[in-house]
Amino acid sequence: MLDAPDLAAALMRQMPPSASVTRQFVTSCEALKRKRYTCKIELEREWDQPVHRKVAREALIDYYHQLASPPLSTVNLAQLGLSFVWRDSIAFRSRGVKDRSGVIERCNVIYNIGCASAGLGSDTLKLSSRAERAPLAKRHFEDAAGAFAEVRRVLQEDEMQRWRDDKKVNLELQPQALDALIHCMLAYAARCFY
Repeated sequence: MLDAPDLAAALMRQMPPSASVTRQFVTSCEALKRKRYTCKIELEREWDQPVHRKVAREALIDYYHQLASPPLSTVNLAQLGLSFVWRDSIAFRSRGVKDRSGVIERCNVIYNIGCASAGLGSDTLKLSSRAERAPLAKRHFEDAAGAFAEVRRVLQEDEMQRWRDDKKVNLELQPQALDALIHCMLAYAARCFY
């Protein structure tokens, strides 16, 4: 996952001491903290078994939903002063792109949902009979393509892009790499029926 301080604690520190903090906000922050920790644990596991990929994907979707839903979606993460880091896992160099706006955090979660979905699609093709596997595998590959397309869209729409340095940007965040992943996943989805 990301090397960042506890997001929920930082969100709570952002509230002025005199502000009335609603129970919903406190509960959301506590849930966010638990879900982020669950994601980190699931992503550190070996992804060699389909059950691990499925559990990780569900944990990531749950965490993203919490992050992107009110009341937390209304908070400007750039004001928190956190540094989110995306470490490159494709290239041989271990470099990290840093971001303070939260765009990298959201993209990281979506990207990992795409990776888990692609793995589930591949597992479905290997472990099921031909008749039952095609529709489910196709859906997993389409989900993966959609996740990678969403990462590309979010990165293109990010107005700040202070994290972007074309000489240092991770291979995974390059538009060409994301396009290749999208097309590859769509090709796998089409292949399920041919």
